[in-house]
Amino acid sequence: MVQSGDLTINLQEREGVAVYQLTGRIDTATSPFAESQLGEMIANSSKLVVLDLKDVNYISSTGLRVLLFISAKVKKLSGKFAVSSLQPN
Repeated sequence: MVQSGDLTINLQEREGVAVYQLTGRIDTATSPFAESQLGEMIANSSKLVVLDLKDVNYISSTGLRVLLFISAKVKKLSGKFAVSSLQPN
């Protein structure tokens, strides 16, 4: 588990899939942390990646850019990427 300000990232490996559980906010303040930590963690884990956003209570346009960055990084590594548990609000 890694944490910075209002964002926590926890990695769980499940049957060859790297599931990153994010908790908190992905915004201008936490996006640099999210991008660097997730980028590093993905480079060193399974190429099957799921971002679980069940406990993310806010994501800004800067946070959406982080999701696009992670998607591109996984694709570059010839992996698969998915986002789960998006909240409606």
